[in-house]
Amino acid sequence: MARRLRLSDADVVATRRAALVHDLGLVAVPSLLLEPGARWSETDFERFRLHTYYTERILSRSECLKPLGSIAGAHHEYLDGSGYHRGLAGSQLSMPARVVAVAAAYAEATESAGAATDPASVLGILKTRPLDGDCLSALAASLSGTDRPPPLRRAWPSGLTDREVDVLRLVASGLNLKETAGRLVISEHTARHHLEGVYGKAGVSSRAGATLFAVENGLLG
Repeated sequence: MARRLRLSDADVVATRRAALVHDLGLVAVPSLLLEPGARWSETDFERFRLHTYYTERILSRSECLKPLGSIAGAHHEYLDGSGYHRGLAGSQLSMPARVVAVAAAYAEATESAGAATDPASVLGILKTRPLDGDCLSALAASLSGTDRPPPLRRAWPSGLTDREVDVLRLVASGLNLKETAGRLVISEHTARHHLEGVYGKAGVSSRAGATLFAVENGLLG
């Protein structure tokens, strides 16, 4: 999410730390109100709404944690100013605060709907609320896995390909070409082609030489 939103390194650190303590102020809410099925009066609801205030206040007591207070304490704020406890809106909300607000809203909506609820359904609920659209899009991408960087491909010695390494490992373990082809679900001709590629790149001319190359380069582990 951070990469998609182009947060600075400092903002990423602050966002993560604020997210970890965003509900710190719940220590000021009577535990009975937090029990499943608890019935709240209007006074109880107002008391609960103050937990964001207490989160910010507790964090402000420490000079090193004070910068997190304005982020963590804003996790129930909305872009239109209808949130709490300060009723901040628009440009008054930093990007880290918007990220934490979306993350907190998603966690709460998921808990209310049930863990088995489709994430897309929860996102649909959040899109009806005045939350940051870019943050919601980043969350959707994160949940679907589309914002993850492609896995790094290992650079094999002498420029061998992944398939050539597969063939080399099996041949070095004692399998013949037919057995190697069967194990990899490829034709024997294709397996021979890959083995010849190994010979050429490794500078060897026999299976014994290829096996020694594999051992020396740690390819059999």
